[in-house]
Amino acid sequence: MKLHKSGGVLIYFFGALGGLLFGFDTAVISGALLFIKRDFNLTNGGLEGLIVTALTFGAIFGALASGPIADRFGRRKFIVVLGALFTIGGLGCGLSVNITMLILFRFLLGLSVGAASGLVPLYLAEMAPTNVRGRLSSLNIVMNTFGMLMGYVANNIYAPSSDWRAMLLWAVAPSVILMVGMIFMPESPRWLFQYKGVEAARQVLLLTRNSKEAEEELSSIQATINAEVVSGQASFKMLREPWLRPVILAGVVIAILQQTLGAQTIAYYEPTILQAAGFSDSVSIASTIGIGLVLFMGVLIGMNLVDRWGRKKLLMFGSAGMAISMFLLAVVDHVGFASWSMVVLLSLFMGFFGLSWAFTPWIVIAEIFPLKIRGMATGLCTTCLWITCTVVAQLFPMVQPILSSFVVFLFFTFMCLFSIFFVARFVPETTGRSLEQIEADLMKEYRRKGKSA
Repeated sequence: MKLHKSGGVLIYFFGALGGLLFGFDTAVISGALLFIKRDFNLTNGGLEGLIVTALTFGAIFGALASGPIADRFGRRKFIVVLGALFTIGGLGCGLSVNITMLILFRFLLGLSVGAASGLVPLYLAEMAPTNVRGRLSSLNIVMNTFGMLMGYVANNIYAPSSDWRAMLLWAVAPSVILMVGMIFMPESPRWLFQYKGVEAARQVLLLTRNSKEAEEELSSIQATINAEVVSGQASFKMLREPWLRPVILAGVVIAILQQTLGAQTIAYYEPTILQAAGFSDSVSIASTIGIGLVLFMGVLIGMNLVDRWGRKKLLMFGSAGMAISMFLLAVVDHVGFASWSMVVLLSLFMGFFGLSWAFTPWIVIAEIFPLKIRGMATGLCTTCLWITCTVVAQLFPMVQPILSSFVVFLFFTFMCLFSIFFVARFVPETTGRSLEQIEADLMKEYRRKGKSA
C-alpha cells in the first residue's frame, strides 16, 4: 500500500472517520437501549424499535440527498457538513430529557449516517490508486467496525451505572475530529477534474501517485468525460438507460442483501437476543465486546484479501460461512441449548460477515457506476439499503416474540444462501481495473450483447 507522500495517510484516515461514527451510532444503541427502556418505562416493542429506526429512517433521506449534493458541491465539503451534523446529533441524543427529543436527534444522526455511508466509500474510491483501491476503500468499514467496538466498550464501561447518556456522548469527540480534519483534506480528483480543471486534479493525484501514474489516470478520466459529454448532462433519467440496468440491479440488490443477511439485526439487538436466551444484562453487554472484536478482526483479514481474491469470491465465501453459522444458531436456539454456544456462533457469524459483506458491497457500489452518475447511483443504492435497514430494525422486536428467534434465524440462513447465487450471477468483478476501465467495459459488454441479440 505504497503512498508517495505521507499526507496520503491523513487523507484516507480522515476520509474514513465517517465510517467510525456510522459504526459507533449503530452499535452503542444496542446496550443503551436496555437502560433507556427502564428510564422511560418503555413496554411497547414498537416504540423500542422506533428509537433504533429513527436513525435508519433519517439515513434514508440522508442517502437520497447525498448523491446530488456531493456531485454539485464536492465530496470534501459535504463530509465537513456531515461532521457538524454528527456533533449536534450526538450532543442532542446524550442530553435528551424525553423520548421525543431522543428520537428527533437520532433522526438527525441518521441524516449524517445515511449520507456518510455512501459518500465516504465514494470519496475513498476516487482518491485511491487502482492497485490498492479495494484495501483503501475498505478502510471505511475498518473504521466502521472499530466504531462499533467503541460503542460496545462504552456500553460496558457505563453499564454498571446504567448511564446511557454517557454511552451516547462518546460519539462527540470523533465527530469534531472529522469536521475539523476534513477542512484540510483535498477534494476528489475526479470531481475537481470536472469542476475545477486538469491542474487541480493533477495536484491531488500527485499526493498518492507518482508522476507517470497521475498522468495516466488524468488521461483516463479525460477520455471518460469526453465520452460522457456526448450523452448530455447527468440526470436521474440516466439511471433507467438500458446499458446501466445490470449495474443498477447489482448495486441495489447487494445493498439490500447487506441488511437482510442478519448482521445488522445482531448489531442493533445483540444484548436483547442474549438477554432473551437467559443471560444477565451485564453479561449480555460484556459479550458484545468479544463479538465486536471478532467482527473487527474479520474486517482486517478481509481487507487484505479483497484485492487478491476479488470482490465476488470474497462475498460468496463469506455468505457460505454466514449461512452455516446462522443455521447452527437456529438449531441451538430451537433445542434450547443456548448457553455460551450462542455467543460463539454469533461471533462466528459476525467474523464471516466482517471479512466479506461488512465492507465489500460498499467497495462494489463505489466502483461499478459511471463517473457522471456515480453520486446519484450511489445515493440510490444507499437509500435502498437504509429503507431495508429501517424495516428490518423496526420489525425484529415486534416479530421475534411471535415467530420466535428460530424462524428469524432460518430466514437469515436462506438470505445468506440466496446471496451466493445472486453474486455469482449478477455482480460484476471490478478487482484490478481502474474506475474508467470498469465503465468502458460495461458499455462494451452492453454493445456486444446488443449485437448478438
